[in-house]
Amino acid sequence: MNLSLPVNSVKEFIAYANANPGKVNFSHAGVGSSMSLSGEFFKLQASVVLVFIPYKGTGPAQAAVLGDEVQSMFPNTQAAVSLIKGGEMPALGVTSAAADPLLPGVPTIARETGGSYVLNTWFGLFAPAKTLDRLVDALNADVNKMYERRK
Repeated sequence: MNLSLPVNSVKEFIAYANANPGKVNFSHAGVGSSMSLSGEFFKLQASVVLVFIPYKGTGPAQAAVLGDEVQSMFPNTQAAVSLIKGGEMPALGVTSAAADPLLPGVPTIARETGGSYVLNTWFGLFAPAKTLDRLVDALNADVNKMYERRK
């Protein structure tokens, strides 16, 4: 969510969107991305009208929120955690069933709405078959270092 949106919770976001039908939008990384599916699922679960605005990737979708082009987005935690922790992009809720350890204190959307909104994503890194074990181990170590820096 961008800083200019006058809401502080998922419930307030829903109320604001309902009071301003068709005027509240969300950016995403392209049709079919986890971000677009999260937003569309939220619209169904919360019975709210949000306009989706597709971008060519997560970076441009986040820049649109930060630049006040759009009001909200449903980013993957890893993509937005540094912006959230830096106070540049407030987090109203997480899409997982339980609290996210990377975002302590941010409630689940399901809990906030009394509904069943849960949408998890995962990421994988693949290498060709028969890749040397030492290379796989090195890639794994580097990915784990990047993950630890995000905490």
